[in-house]
Amino acid sequence: MRFPEACLTRFDIESFDAYSLPGPMTDSRPFHLADAVRLIARGLAGDLDSLVTTVSMPLTLLDRHRAVPGLTRALRTRALPIPEPWQQRQTSAAVHWMRLEAARAEVSAALDEAGVRWLPFKGCDVADRYYAAPEERPTSDLDVLVLTDQFTAARAALEASGWLSLSEDPLVERYRADEGYAWPANRPGRPLLEVHFRLWGMTPATLSDSIVEDARPVPGLFELRPTPADAYLLAAIHHLLIPPPRPMIGLLDLARIAAADDSFEVSQLAQRADHFGLALPVVMATLAAHTLWPRDRLHSLAVTLGGQLRGPERFVAARAARGGLDTISTAAVVLARLLSGRPSRAGWRTIPRRVWAHPGVVASETPASWPWHRRRKHHVLQQLGLRKP
Repeated sequence: MRFPEACLTRFDIESFDAYSLPGPMTDSRPFHLADAVRLIARGLAGDLDSLVTTVSMPLTLLDRHRAVPGLTRALRTRALPIPEPWQQRQTSAAVHWMRLEAARAEVSAALDEAGVRWLPFKGCDVADRYYAAPEERPTSDLDVLVLTDQFTAARAALEASGWLSLSEDPLVERYRADEGYAWPANRPGRPLLEVHFRLWGMTPATLSDSIVEDARPVPGLFELRPTPADAYLLAAIHHLLIPPPRPMIGLLDLARIAAADDSFEVSQLAQRADHFGLALPVVMATLAAHTLWPRDRLHSLAVTLGGQLRGPERFVAARAARGGLDTISTAAVVLARLLSGRPSRAGWRTIPRRVWAHPGVVASETPASWPWHRRRKHHVLQQLGLRKP
């Protein structure tokens, strides 16, 4: 049996939450069990029996997967009673989305006037395009992507319109110039804004500009948006970059993109993943999504991308197939890609950086009142897991 078919057979829901410990599903011990994850997924898909069962689940479990707003909408669609805590969460999500929309309008005005080519991406894009109501898909901040060589102009325009940098520390600024990929900013009454001028270190340096250049206007929306293939690619990579336990909402994004967009072409996505050497994170996230919401497109994509994997990548993907996606750390994915000769912006520098971070990272994650040697020591011990953040 070839690799992709083997994974689709063995990467089942029982192994999906293999990181969870056996135990009662209570708020005091929020280990989410495989059957609970399956019920939440079915409830989000509209299955009545599963939907009713999720009402008795602890909020800690549902919140971990960011599932309450979607389940609340499903209950309302079926005219079923909605628990008060669920209603409160959906109301909060709706209010937060209104704040995101206001922030996006302000960002659009500033960047458009400055002639900056930009697009919203990640949660704020997926929620807007692939969910019946955007508040079904909780997202905390507004992520926008600009061309690398337009970042300086973008930052100047946003600062002139009232957005303030979260840090003016010279070390943090140096990190952003040397190795970073985003500028975080805030404004009173608005969610956090993150302006990305590069993408994550494990991705090729050319990926971010390629996504912006390929972006197209979407009917009914004012901004450019990633192509469906790029939206899927970004969602899959971002899901694998979250440390386990990873929230289910990232996998639901993949299922929604694959099912909802007629312009989503498996061959186009496979070509993009192959060109940028990103088959491993995409195939692993796709297999996990397929176990929860089976889709022909997801199956076809997993089979196609499985053929692109190289030796170390196959080893990691097979481990995920045996033990579940959340038994695989981000570091394992990064290392497998490096050993497979895949391009990445950070390259082998990623390995020592996991312990000896850039001074700008240390500056942003330790108290400024400490002497530098104490800050460095504390951060190294924290990275090694010997001290709590």
